[in-house]
Amino acid sequence: ENDKMWNLSQVFLYIASALGGLTSLLAWSLSVFTPPSSRTWRSISILSALAAVLEVPTFLIFESDPCNMDINRQSCKVASGAYLSIVSIAFFVVTTLWTQL
Repeated sequence: ENDKMWNLSQVFLYIASALGGLTSLLAWSLSVFTPPSSRTWRSISILSALAAVLEVPTFLIFESDPCNMDINRQSCKVASGAYLSIVSIAFFVVTTLWTQL
């Protein structure tokens, strides 16, 4: 389709999901395999900050054509997926702050 907001939202969704997964994998490997160092803590901090920042534009989906065309046919609303995304962003921010201590 030619819906730029939809496409942009999807791009940010995939990038944020990949960075979030990489952050979780790095945090898990830090607790199981690798000894903690300032480099690994900094890496977790940077990745979680990037994941949080890049997850925010996924809410552009509410500006896409399917959400704004005809409200009699369909409408978009904030539901469990959006709430979980907000919680995810909050966890990434807390992780970023926590690894800076």
